[in-house]
Amino acid sequence: MHVESVEAATNIKIHWMNLVGHSLKLLNSPYPKTNYTFVDRPEFPFVNKIALPKPIDRKISYDQVITSRHSKREYFGPLDLTELSSLLWDVLKIKKIEVDHNGTVSWIHRGAPSAGGLASVDAFITNIAGYNDKLFFYNPYDHSLQELNVTPAKVKEVINASNELIDVSHATLFIYAAHVTNIFSKYENPESLIWRDVGAIYAMMNLSSESLNLDSCSLGTTFHPLLPKVLGTEGLLFGVGGQIFGKREHDIRTI
Repeated sequence: MHVESVEAATNIKIHWMNLVGHSLKLLNSPYPKTNYTFVDRPEFPFVNKIALPKPIDRKISYDQVITSRHSKREYFGPLDLTELSSLLWDVLKIKKIEVDHNGTVSWIHRGAPSAGGLASVDAFITNIAGYNDKLFFYNPYDHSLQELNVTPAKVKEVINASNELIDVSHATLFIYAAHVTNIFSKYENPESLIWRDVGAIYAMMNLSSESLNLDSCSLGTTFHPLLPKVLGTEGLLFGVGGQIFGKREHDIRTI
């Protein structure tokens, strides 16, 4: 290697280490606060509500799901309501709520694990079969989709942000947002917990989609500040990621 190349590589390494060190300082270890008051997710004005159907009964084994799963970037149609219901039920549907002796919510149970049992990350969904120009909030309490009062032009802004990475014209787009007042009410330095929550959702959604014979891909973009601006919730919500799900051309699972 030439001296110039060695020097350039060394400079890049030093720059990278400085960046990592700075990031780690920002992501201090979280710890619970002594006093905690549960802060629920904000309510979003909606114009229509869709009760989701019963999830699909699957018989594929866990080993088969793990063996077959891989990311795909080509899709053959957006999800219908039954497929969507199955994904959301597996991962984000709130199954149980624990309350302490004061009547305060102490733990929320759902498929995806979450820091402090807070379930601080929710899903906003667009490009569902039959509902292409609408944006929905998934209500994890009653397993429904709430159609938000968002114009088609704003929905297109959100879709275009994903299209810059992967074409979602034949797929369904999930966008995840964190309720920062929720997690900050229980933890000091909670920033890293939010990203861990999103990672858990990514993993479980990918596995669930494989069990449903659907293709998926996790996105690196956070959709921040775009999503809060579209919803008018700046300061309350932070975009923290997204995933794409679509129908598969044929069954490639190992059965």
